Amino acid sequence: MTLTPDRSGVDIAGLQSNWSASGPSSLEAYIQQGGQSASGVPIKPRIAVEDIIPRTAESRPGGGKYDAIIQKASKQYGVDADLIRSVIQVESSFNPKAVSAAGAKGMMQLMPGTAKELGVKNPFDAEENIMGGTAYLSRLLNRYDGNVRSALAAYNWGMGNLEKKPMAAMPGETRHYVSRIMGMVEGDTTG
Repeated sequence: MTLTPDRSGVDIAGLQSNWSASGPSSLEAYIQQGGQSASGVPIKPRIAVEDIIPRTAESRPGGGKYDAIIQKASKQYGVDADLIRSVIQVESSFNPKAVSAAGAKGMMQLMPGTAKELGVKNPFDAEENIMGGTAYLSRLLNRYDGNVRSALAAYNWGMGNLEKKPMAAMPGETRHYVSRIMGMVEGDTTG
């Protein structure tokens, strides 16, 4: 396999030789750390870890533990399973007991009012939270005509903010949130 330089022209040939000498786990760690060259210049290879190390359910975020629930939610609400998985990863790192400073709870970080509206009685129950969060994400996708970026911005920033405020007012946190999830869904391992 030959690795090509990234858009900055940085040659990543050393990455290939380091990987073959030390095994795939070091390559995966290298890529997950943002890939720094010996000189400290960031390297962004045009390969994904999945292209080298096939993903199994156990190696995905969440360890595959919640795959059945994610697939059920995906089928029931017509939302891509990888999108659901990516939202969960960014929102809570698959921690069903996560609570944000703002009071959002569970794996998909549902605010109490939203959880109540969705019929989620126990936001710390993984299945209830994933089903409720996916139902909400589905509503947002429908509201924004399938525009995933707008749906994600509304999920993070709130529909009211997205619809009433100019895009320039969107916080950097929300922009990063959307970008990170889209990168995960589109296969950019740097997320």
